[in-house]
Amino acid sequence: MRGSFRIYGLGAGMSLEAYVLFDREIAAISDWQRGLDELGFPLSLASEKALKALQGHLPAWWNGREAGFECGLCDAGELSHIYDDIDLKGAWRHAMAFNWGTLPGCAGALMAAAALTHATGGVLFDPQESVVLDPAEAVSYARDTAASIPDIEARFAAMKERG
Repeated sequence: MRGSFRIYGLGAGMSLEAYVLFDREIAAISDWQRGLDELGFPLSLASEKALKALQGHLPAWWNGREAGFECGLCDAGELSHIYDDIDLKGAWRHAMAFNWGTLPGCAGALMAAAALTHATGGVLFDPQESVVLDPAEAVSYARDTAASIPDIEARFAAMKERG
């Protein structure tokens, strides 16, 4: 497994994505939140929608900061077709796409994706890195990424001060 998620172009208004592929569904956001809590992720999802109804922005809070992201179910078969050169570790029935464009949104999306991967026994796919992670690897990946964000923000702030 590689280190934490690389942050490409977030200062330039770009967005990034990740996918969770899974067979076993969870019904409610409350189940997803319970999974986040059990894993010790400091992320609160702010929605009462059913997982199947999610499409678009999911408000979330991470360490007192807004860390929402875009998410929604997508076609697992189409994803497998698009990335036919990547071994996605199975023929999955379901997929959820995660998109974000901010550093807190990155932390939120990856923690949520890792918790969903863990709860469903699926895999987390990062197309930017071409890496497919099992549940334990996904949890480590999200933790490492979230831990790196304060340093990245400090470097951005220092660059901004220098002009």
